[in-house]
Amino acid sequence: MGLGKLVQRIAGKGQPVEQEIVGTLLSDPVLVRDGDVRAGEFSFHLDSAPDLEFRQERTFLTPDRKKGERIKVHYRLNHGVARVSWVEKA
Repeated sequence: MGLGKLVQRIAGKGQPVEQEIVGTLLSDPVLVRDGDVRAGEFSFHLDSAPDLEFRQERTFLTPDRKKGERIKVHYRLNHGVARVSWVEKA
């Protein structure tokens, strides 16, 4: 990595833009256990973007979400997968 790329990374340039979406959970979030490097994440889909997979890191502070719950998701797109920053009730 060149010096210019390193400076951009530290400054936050070139990072995916954070986006928001409001929708209803199509199903209960599922724990991802597929040998992925990021195992320990919840995967879910929203009615407002059914073709987009959202993944949220699982921690002891992560509340249980249920099918049909209306939420607002803050995320960044990363190779076709939406990496969730945080979720709030809508």
